[in-house]
Amino acid sequence: MKLRSILSAAALSVGLFTSSAQAAVLDLTEILSFNSGGFNSSMIHDQRWSRMNGKKPGYFDSAITGGTYDTVSGIIKFMGTISKGGLSSSFSAMGNLMASATRTDGLHGNINFSFTGDILGGRSLNFLFEDKSYTTGKEPNGFASNADHKYIALWGDRGNYSKYKCQKYQDRCYGVDLRIAYKEGGGDGGVVPLPASAFFLLAGIGGLGVTRKLRKKA
Repeated sequence: MKLRSILSAAALSVGLFTSSAQAAVLDLTEILSFNSGGFNSSMIHDQRWSRMNGKKPGYFDSAITGGTYDTVSGIIKFMGTISKGGLSSSFSAMGNLMASATRTDGLHGNINFSFTGDILGGRSLNFLFEDKSYTTGKEPNGFASNADHKYIALWGDRGNYSKYKCQKYQDRCYGVDLRIAYKEGGGDGGVVPLPASAFFLLAGIGGLGVTRKLRKKA
């Protein structure tokens, strides 16, 4: 194999190592509560009045723990609590949010919430987030920001909406309006050190170059 071919392969290998090392894991810092575009966040609601409106069984508290979002794999996970009045529940959430192919900064996918406590205790609710912006609020399912935070804006439901069924069986139809603040370069993110094998590869190629020069001189 010619040295030029070896060097090309090495450059490609190192490039692959470097690009894979750029995987960004965002730190999810808190759940935000504010009004934007006609939507109050962040809460869970039933859908007795319409797909986007109903009784609010619980509001997300701001504090979350173990929150990360891997923008490459799409894996999102965090834990926290919901409360209303004197009632509260803890939850763990895990899902997958992938980049939109058509919307800038758009995301779509799902997050599954498992609840323990007074509100929705023992329930596991899987919320789906479509590849589109909010119908009324005009915020994306995706990345957004305001003067204070960068955040992930999500509105979704369980994908089972029916006006008749949701009015009659309210405990089956839930929606979620959620805004999760994040910081870049956190979690397990940052640039991963170049694997040792890559250094060995480069060193070996350097040795081949020296050997070839010595042969020419001989």
